Formats: sequence, C-alpha cells, structure tokens
Amino acid sequence: MQKDFIAVTPDSGNGNATITVAASENQTENSRTSKITIAGGGISRTVNVNQAKGVVTWEYTFTVSKSSLSYNVGGGTQSVTITSTKQKKINGKNSGSPITVQYSRSNSGTGVSGSGTNITMSRNSSTSSRSGSVKFTQNESGKTVTVSLSQSAATKNVITCEVGMQQGVMFYTLTAQYAVKSKVSVTYVFNNDSSRNRTVVLEKGKTSVQDIWQVGGSILYDNVQLSVNYESNDNYVYEAKKGW
Repeated sequence: MQKDFIAVTPDSGNGNATITVAASENQTENSRTSKITIAGGGISRTVNVNQAKGVVTWEYTFTVSKSSLSYNVGGGTQSVTITSTKQKKINGKNSGSPITVQYSRSNSGTGVSGSGTNITMSRNSSTSSRSGSVKFTQNESGKTVTVSLSQSAATKNVITCEVGMQQGVMFYTLTAQYAVKSKVSVTYVFNNDSSRNRTVVLEKGKTSVQDIWQVGGSILYDNVQLSVNYESNDNYVYEAKKGW
C-alpha cells in the first residue's frame, strides 16, 4: 500500500505478522508526517510516522576564465569572465538552478586600474618591466581568485641633439637611436637668451631632422637645456642628449 511518502507491506494478512514501512527520500525543506492504521477483529491501532526534513547544503562555484594577463608597454584594457554561483543541494542532490552570487575586487600594483571584469594597465614609461594583480572575492563564501598581470618594459630611445651656428645661421639637429613611433619634439632652452629657444619636431617614423634658423650672435653651449615631449601611446621612452 502506498500512502503519502510511505509504502506499507503487506497490505493485508492474518494472525501474527511483521509490517514493513518504507519512506521515500525527503527532498524538501520540511518534515513530513503520516499515519498507518491497522484494523482486525473489531480492533484498530494507529502508528504515527514522522520523517525529518531534507538536509540543505550550498555548493559555491567561483572561477575566472584567465589566471594571468600580459600587456605590452603601451598598456590597455583586457577583460576576464567570472563565474560566481551557488547551488542548493538537499541530501546532496541539486535542487533548482544555480543562483548568482555577487563579488568584489581589489587592484594591486603600479598602473593597475579598472572595475568589474575589465582590467587596465596604464602605459609603462619605465625601462623596467612591472607586474600587478587583481583579486576577486566572492561574497558569502569568501572564496577568492587572482589574476596575475605582467607588462613589458619600455625601450629607451636616445635622441642626440646638436646645435651649431655658421654665418649667423643656427642649425638644430636631432638624431634618434631608433625611428620614433610618435611625433617627438625637443625644445632647446637657452638660459641666457630666451630669444634663441627653439622647438624642433621629429615626425613619426623618422630618425633625424634638421631645423635652420636665421639668428645672429654666438652660442654659449653650457647654458643650453633640453626638454623632450612625445605622445603618451608611444612604446619608447625618449631621452634627449647633448651632442656638443
């Protein structure tokens, strides 16, 4: 006989006998009750059957699609995929669909930024490689995953700067060690005579340029200072060097 969540065997009999009561697994979060009534010879007896509720546990999943990311010297933004869920289990068996669990993140290292699953490294203006990390922490479970970051070093591109004068004409010459990857400008600053200050531009892809300027007087080389500027997305670090 099947009744509620129990099966009783045998259904009938006479004389002395053993009755077996089998309960199906309780896959609910509530306890269950039922009754068995045995009658014969004008007499009946009732047996109460009680079953505990199912044992509820949660299984947390927290993974990241990539455990490491590499960036070139120019930096940039890359993204990862985070899987953050919890699965209810009753008596060790899945119950329902996975539920999304929120998480937080913390950035570590020079040049590391971003939010959510986007990870940004700024341009590396150093001639040394650098590293960092982003740590994600799942709410509720406290589980963590970490993405390691690495970035290549910038290459120094030395620009030799010369200045000379012949018959009242000044020659400003720039010569780069490697072809420049952006527009690079070098300003000659004459501390004793600002009228001679001159900014010379080396166009992208070039290794040298000469600028000629008609001006009188003489040059006091010790008083010349150099200032170099270039675009932020350039993969080189430029150093202006006196060539006289």
